[in-house]
Amino acid sequence: MTIIKEPRHTTTRKLGSAAILAVSVASATQSLAQGLEEVVVTASKMGASSVQDLANIVSVLGADELKTRGAFEFTEFAGSVPGLQFQDLGPGDKEFIIRGVNSSGPSTVGFYFDEAVITGSNAQDGGGRNPDIKLIDLERIEVLNGPQGTQYGANSMSGLIRYVPAKPNFDGLSGEIAIDLSDTDEGSDNQLYSGVINVPLIDNVLAARAVAWRVDNSGWIDQSRAIGGPYEDVNDEETNGGRLMLRYTPTDRLSIDASYLRQETEAGGSSRYTPKGVTSFGSVDAGFPPITASSDYENTDITRSPWDDEMDLFSLTASYRFDSGLLTATANQFNRDIHFNFDSSPILFFFGVPVPGITSQPQSREIFSGEIRFASTFDGPLQFLVGAFMQREDTEFAVNVVTVNENGLADPFIPGPNNNALGPDGGTTFFGRYVSGDLEQNAYFGEISYDINDDLELTVGGRYFDSTLESTEGTLHDFGSAAALGPFSNKDDEDKFTGKVSLSYRPTDTLNIYGTVSQGFRVGGLNQADISFTENVPPSYGADELINYELGVKSQLAGGRVSLQGAIYQIVWEDMQVQTLDVQSGIPFITNAGESEINGLEFNVNATVTEALDLQFGLTLVDAELTEDQPFVDEGEDRGFVGDSIPNIPDVQGFAALTYTTPLSMGELKLRGDVTYRGEADTRFDTASQFNRELDAYSLVNLRASLTLSNDIELTVYGKNVTNEQAEFDAIASVQDPLAVVGSRPRTLGIGIRKNF
Repeated sequence: MTIIKEPRHTTTRKLGSAAILAVSVASATQSLAQGLEEVVVTASKMGASSVQDLANIVSVLGADELKTRGAFEFTEFAGSVPGLQFQDLGPGDKEFIIRGVNSSGPSTVGFYFDEAVITGSNAQDGGGRNPDIKLIDLERIEVLNGPQGTQYGANSMSGLIRYVPAKPNFDGLSGEIAIDLSDTDEGSDNQLYSGVINVPLIDNVLAARAVAWRVDNSGWIDQSRAIGGPYEDVNDEETNGGRLMLRYTPTDRLSIDASYLRQETEAGGSSRYTPKGVTSFGSVDAGFPPITASSDYENTDITRSPWDDEMDLFSLTASYRFDSGLLTATANQFNRDIHFNFDSSPILFFFGVPVPGITSQPQSREIFSGEIRFASTFDGPLQFLVGAFMQREDTEFAVNVVTVNENGLADPFIPGPNNNALGPDGGTTFFGRYVSGDLEQNAYFGEISYDINDDLELTVGGRYFDSTLESTEGTLHDFGSAAALGPFSNKDDEDKFTGKVSLSYRPTDTLNIYGTVSQGFRVGGLNQADISFTENVPPSYGADELINYELGVKSQLAGGRVSLQGAIYQIVWEDMQVQTLDVQSGIPFITNAGESEINGLEFNVNATVTEALDLQFGLTLVDAELTEDQPFVDEGEDRGFVGDSIPNIPDVQGFAALTYTTPLSMGELKLRGDVTYRGEADTRFDTASQFNRELDAYSLVNLRASLTLSNDIELTVYGKNVTNEQAEFDAIASVQDPLAVVGSRPRTLGIGIRKNF
């Protein structure tokens, strides 16, 4: 591997206007003679490396590329990344999927903000998946496909997503102010305001950078029968956030970065809607008979479901450059508090209680992570990486089912002394339980890279981890029972070793043919202790693991004007973590069941067609099927058998974009159009299940024109989803819940202005 020895303060070489290098997509803003710019990433902890040299598929979206697209949120770039899919249940509630590795339990994709672990967790089904940090003032986004278990460990079993923020610099006082105004069909106006300022405080020693943003997005879903309603555009969002960073470099060798990020999001209601023509659950006795959705975006919930999401991230990173390598130490504290709500009236009706209710799920996560590592920068053929990692996580989670007031909002949770009294006559509370958990994880990792000769490089790596999970939980107010239950305790210990080996053949500077075998793992967890000692319910579930076999090629053609990257792979996934239902309590739990095989192809190309025209194209093919029957049954249905496809994974996914740039007398004009295609997918293993939803294939088209004036003012006009496609991202249905869909934002037209100084 070619380790790039950078000057201090530099993390990229010419990471310019481009950078979707998902198969080597790089900038095409320079002349044809220069060709495409080299893109350098730091996600490989061996050191800053050219994407061309890495033995796996890497996608990089730089700051200019994000601005060219007008991408402020994860969903606005995810469709263009080969191998990356997602399930979207609203702001702050997204599951990332890479290479078809999709199941219940904790995330299978690692999520980092710079050096900090911020990976979401949804083991309790409480809406607390990966956070939606807005894409404001990022230096780049890096997506690594395939297991990253050697360098990043747990939860990166299928890949890694890393947001890298722009750091303070010593180039002088600078900044940016941006305003974006738009209007959404079926909704109303949207607003985004952001500002950045960079201030050198002591020449080449101390600099500060501050970033702030506010997002007001209208909803487009109406609640037709909610108590106190009807209500319009209930799924609106208000997000406020900011980031403050300091960089201290007392010597040419030592660099210290400190930062603090905070973001607050308030959502007015659920992003789910009932498809037109579908009849929802109801209760005549409760005064809410079933109703059939009659419009495109109609939520038929009886109660309202506002919720909020707050997060804080404190980070400290110190690096010291020796003559022989770079020593890095990091410490991060990530805190997240979510108050998630959803309509539980259908569940109450199912159990014969004719009273509307709402489930309130307050939850918190506190993650401390730290790492120390040394990456060599020798002049010879041998390079190595060695490091240690630790993580401590505390979680609190509650499920409170309560009555609602005259506005359809939750009444207070007040456990009663006589818990068998249900409904309004027994107070405001139907049910209440709590779960608190602790995770301790330690890991040690290393990687060695050796140039066998001028053309061949061998890389071998490994990681050993041990983890301890503990939980305490109980029921404060049981459903129809005379007394509270618990507390109950549970504990599980686990350790594992994972490895990686890759061989790269580089006969020229513009060609890299590689093969990689890598392992990925995901730590296990604990089931709810008050049900985990009943028949067929294990107290815990173990780690699942996979082996990834990959053969790829990266090449630059036509004098560097065409850059491509592609890979074929096979993944064998064992002991999948799957969710099933305890029929005695009605509470879901997770177990290890089944095995699957995933075969796929990822390909992407970027070309400078002319001095003015850039082309991007990407294609993903996935065949993800079970190779072993699953022994457990969810709600009496949806048992997976050999040959069944993994849910929510399309066979085909594609992306194409054209960007035309031309100089004008007043500045520079840039025209861009892109289209994202996603093939059809089912939401259940059993496609014949009454709860399965076949998600139709869709295409989303975006158009954008921007004019950059000579005084560093950029004016933009754009359309997102210009064909007004009603794409379905995900669907939920069960014996206790009516069918609900989460889909794309309708056509949105807008204008923007940006001033750099």
